[in-house]
Amino acid sequence: MLMSPIGGATRWSPRRKYETAPPGPIAARAAQLLGIEFENGSARTGLSGASSINAFCVKAMRRYQMMSHLPSAHSIVSLRRRDRGLAMLICVVRSAVSATFAYGGALTLQLHQPLWASVSALITTKDSFGDTFAECRSRVIGTAVGTILAIIGVSLLSPFRLSDIAELAIVTAIVAALVSNRPQWRVGIWTAAITLLSRQPGMDIWQNGLARFSEVALGSVVATGVATLELSLLERLFRRGFARRGGGDGTGRQ
Repeated sequence: MLMSPIGGATRWSPRRKYETAPPGPIAARAAQLLGIEFENGSARTGLSGASSINAFCVKAMRRYQMMSHLPSAHSIVSLRRRDRGLAMLICVVRSAVSATFAYGGALTLQLHQPLWASVSALITTKDSFGDTFAECRSRVIGTAVGTILAIIGVSLLSPFRLSDIAELAIVTAIVAALVSNRPQWRVGIWTAAITLLSRQPGMDIWQNGLARFSEVALGSVVATGVATLELSLLERLFRRGFARRGGGDGTGRQ
């Protein structure tokens, strides 16, 4: 049972939303590795060791909790100066690496408009791994829905020889109606519009739709990969710091 250091008892679940600040994925994973339980704002560890080890756990857990999953009512500015600098550095590196790798990957794959891969990576990138993964899943599904509906819509409307503006209005209206009860899929609305408006001479609508989907999906996948790497590195740093203070390797072994 994990308790939020900021207040409020709750059982941690990666799919659950909280009104109070929950332990971030890094803190929750570290707590699982180190055997730490939060009770009424204090930490209790099942590992043997001096009180300094327990104090280190409390300090490190709270810092990772704040940086990996900031409450909606807070921002980086509300952190202490030292934590603020580290949180900003993590955000800067995460964003730069995601955008660069996504753009480079799109160029390597010779996608038509690699800028959408970079934009998608930046939109997908969030402060916590769980939020990044959820955003990636929503963007991939929403983009697929918008692309498929745009292709079907244009194919069905082509015999009527409508203007581009009329096709845009009809297709976006249909997509908006179908995803209106799925807010996380609303990326499909502007995906459909982009698919219609970015057609190049000599390129079929399905080719253009596939290109847009590939660019967006690539960016989201790259952002999730960077978040996974970040989670792994921070977890390793946490365990290494714990080991230097006499607490073993962070798994309970001395």
